[in-house]
Amino acid sequence: MSELVFEAPDAGLWEQDGVHFPRPVTRFLQETFRDGFMRGFKGGTSCYGLMLDHLQPEFLNDFLYMKKVIVGAPPEAQGHPPKEVFLQICEQHPEVSRRLKTAATVLEEKPWREHIRHWDAVLKPTSRENHLRLQAQDPAILSDAQLADYLHECVENSKAMHFQHHIYTVSCGIPVGDFMASTLEWTGLPDAEISQALRGSTPISAGVSEEYLVALQALEGDVQARTILNGSAPPGEILRQLQALPGETGQAIRTYLDLVSCRIVGGYDITCRTAIEMPDVLVRALQATDSPDDPARTEQHVIEQTAKIRAAVPEAQRAAFDELLAEARLINRLRDERGYWSDLWATGISRRAYLEVGRRLAATGRIHAVEHVLDASSAEAIALLAGTGGGAHAPSAEDLAARYQYRVTVANDVAPPFLNGPPSPPPPLEWFPERARRTMRAMGVFLAHVFGATNQLSEGKTVRGISVSAGQYEGRARVICSNDSQHLVQKGDVLVTRSTSTAFNYVLPLVGAIVTDRGGLMSHAAIVAREYGLPGVVGCQIATSTIPDGAMVRVDADKGEVTILS
Repeated sequence: MSELVFEAPDAGLWEQDGVHFPRPVTRFLQETFRDGFMRGFKGGTSCYGLMLDHLQPEFLNDFLYMKKVIVGAPPEAQGHPPKEVFLQICEQHPEVSRRLKTAATVLEEKPWREHIRHWDAVLKPTSRENHLRLQAQDPAILSDAQLADYLHECVENSKAMHFQHHIYTVSCGIPVGDFMASTLEWTGLPDAEISQALRGSTPISAGVSEEYLVALQALEGDVQARTILNGSAPPGEILRQLQALPGETGQAIRTYLDLVSCRIVGGYDITCRTAIEMPDVLVRALQATDSPDDPARTEQHVIEQTAKIRAAVPEAQRAAFDELLAEARLINRLRDERGYWSDLWATGISRRAYLEVGRRLAATGRIHAVEHVLDASSAEAIALLAGTGGGAHAPSAEDLAARYQYRVTVANDVAPPFLNGPPSPPPPLEWFPERARRTMRAMGVFLAHVFGATNQLSEGKTVRGISVSAGQYEGRARVICSNDSQHLVQKGDVLVTRSTSTAFNYVLPLVGAIVTDRGGLMSHAAIVAREYGLPGVVGCQIATSTIPDGAMVRVDADKGEVTILS
C-alpha cells in the first residue's frame, strides 16, 4: 500500500473523530451520516443559542474528520479573534446576537423537557414501528428489481435515523454539562465522583430494556426453556427452539429478539455484524443470571453518593443542586436511546439488505466475496445488481476487493489526529455576556467529558486513563479491535477496546470491567461502567496496543490504572 496523504479540505482546523470512528468507514456510512448529522447537530445548537453552529464532516482516506463551524467566523478561521473583534461581532452580527439572547434564557426555559416528551411520544414509537415493518420483509424472496427498491428504502431510512440521532445531541449535553460544571464549582470534588449521581438514570446504556427483563423473567420461571437455553445445541438452534415455545415464554423471547436481532453490534458502520449473526452472544446474554446491580442496591448507592456530594455543596446552593441533578437525570437516558432506537437499528436492517445483494453478486461472479459489497455505495450496489450500470458507475470486483482489503488492514494510527492543528482554546467565558456564560460552559464541559483523554503517562505494564467507576477487578483481557470479535467475549472478561457505542450493549452483561483507548467521563463506556457498577478506565490511548489479548490484568478504577499481571 502506498503511503497515505491526509490533506486538509481547507485551511481550517480538522480533527479526526477517534472516539466514534477510530477506523476507516464505508461509503454507505459516508452517504447516510453526513447530511443528517450536520442538519441534526445544527438544529440543536441553534435551539440552545450556541456559538458552535455545527461540525462539518469530511472523509479523508475514509477516516472521519470534523471541523467546528462557528457562527460569524470565516470558514477557514483557526482560533478565536481578539477580544475587541469578538465583542464587536457579538453586538453587530444578527445571528450571533440572536443566539446570545437565546443562550441567556435557555437554562430557565428548559426546552429539553419538551424534547424528551416528543422523543417518548412520537419519535421513538414511530421509528420502532417503521424498523419492525422493514425487518419483517425477507429480502431473500424479492426479485432483483424489488431488492434494489428495498435497499434504497433501507438506506433512506438510515439517513433519516442519523438526523434523528443528532437532532437532540445538544439537548442531552446541556443539562448534564450544567450539572457537572456547577457541582464542580460548588464542591471541588473529582468529576468521576460527581458523575456517580447520574447512575441508574439510563438503563438502556447497560443493555437493559423492558423486553430483555421480561424475557429473563420468563426464562427463569420456565423449566423447559431453561433446559433448552443451557443445552448443547448450536446457539442458533437454541434461539429457534426458544422462540417456538408456546405461551408467554415463547412470546417474550420473540418480542425481545424482534427488537435486538437486526441491530448492529460493536460500532456504527454497516460492517458491524448484527446481533442475530452472533447467536452465541444472544444466548449468553439470555443466560445471564445477573442483570445490572440489584435495583435496590443501586438505588441505595446513588442515594448515599448523592447525599455525600450534596453535603459538600454550600447550603445556599443545595436547592439549585437538587434541581440541576433532577434535570440531568431526566435527560440522561436520551443520550444512548437515540442510537439504540435510531441509526443502530436502521444500519443493521440496511446491512441485511446489502448482504442479500452481495450473495447474489457473489453467486454470479460479479464480486469475489459476499462481504465485499459492504464497501460499495448504495448506488454502486444497485448498479451491480442491475448489471447495466443503472446510471451510476459500477465498480469492478477488483475495486471492491481492494477497498475491503484497505479498510480491514490499514494501521490504526495512520490518520493524524489533527490537520492544521492542534486546536486553540475557545474564547474565555468572561468575554460572553454574563447571562449566556453558563450555557456556553455547560456545552463545553459536556464535550470535553465525551472526547477527553488522560494526561497520565503509562509505563511498563501499567496503563493509565480516566477513572469513571470505582472498584478493582482482576480478569482475562479480551481485546476487541475488529467488528468480528465481539462474540469472543466470555463471562468475566475485561473488555479492552478502542471505544464503545450503544451497539456493545449485547456483550456488556458478560464483562467484569471496561477499558478503552478513547473517550472521557461522558463517553458511552463511562456511562456503561456507571450503570453496571463496573470498574472502568477510559481514554487510556494505548490500552489496545499495550495489553495482550488473553493476558490477566488488574483494573484499579480507583486509581485509573490497568496493570498487566501475566
